[in-house]
Parts: sequence; C-alpha cells; structure tokens
Amino acid sequence: MNGERKLVGALTGASLLLACYAALSRYLLPSLAAGWVDELVIYLSVWAMWLSGGLLVRQGAHVRADILGGVLSPRLAALLTRIGTALGMAFCALMTYAGAMVVAMSVQLGERSDSELALPLYWYYSGFPVGMALMTWRYWRSLLGAYGEPDATESDDRP
Repeated sequence: MNGERKLVGALTGASLLLACYAALSRYLLPSLAAGWVDELVIYLSVWAMWLSGGLLVRQGAHVRADILGGVLSPRLAALLTRIGTALGMAFCALMTYAGAMVVAMSVQLGERSDSELALPLYWYYSGFPVGMALMTWRYWRSLLGAYGEPDATESDDRP
C-alpha cells in the first residue's frame, strides 16, 4: 500500500510540476512553451486519480452510505456494511471488465491523441480498469476482514 501511495504522490507531483512549467512558460518564456505538456498533465492526473480509488476503499473513505449505521443495531449495521461492500466489489469488477473492453477497442483501432506527441489513447484509458481492479481487490480484502479473516498482508494505514 505504501507503494501505491508513493506512486499516486509521484504522479500527482509530476503533474503539478508540469502544469506549473506550462503556465510559467506560456507567460514568461513563450519560446519554451510546449503543447504536449498539457497532455502529459492530463494523463498523469487521470492515472493518479484512478489509482487513489483503491487506497480510499482500503481506508473506508470511498463513497458509502452510512446514514442508517447509528440507528440500526450493530449486527444489522454490520450486515448492511457487508452487503454494501459486496455490491461495491461487484460494480468495480464489472467496470474493470468494461474498461478493459474499451482499452482493447482503442488498441484495435490504433487511436492516438491529437497532440504533437500522438500518444496511444489506450495509455489514458488504461487507468480506469487498473483503478477499478485495485478497488475490486480492496473491496474483496475488506469483505474478508468483515467476515473475521484479518487482512494480515497489509499494515495499518495511519501515518
């Protein structure tokens, strides 16, 4: 998990540095401005966003409805949590498959970006199924923990 955090941080940091370079060069040194920088910022930001989904699920910080948790008995609240986790896992697994189909189609069509880099668009699209697969895996691990099987392979996430 620490590796995931570092990767998300590195992608976000690189994206921020490139965005600053693009903005400054556009206004201060137009001769050094490069149109391809904006495309890299988008690719890096999108990948950082999708990779962070698994971390959010692991920390219990991803979208979930817990409005009834305080009203229901602990046993019923735990059951609803398990059901919600299973539904989240099923949804993410389906989205992993759908995303993989989009990536495969992009590879088959040979889609490329319109920038001077002409990057393959499947690089961009791949962030989605990878992120969804990580979320699926994290939901699965959460479900195992919810049924009394501790997640011994992962350390506590607190700094």
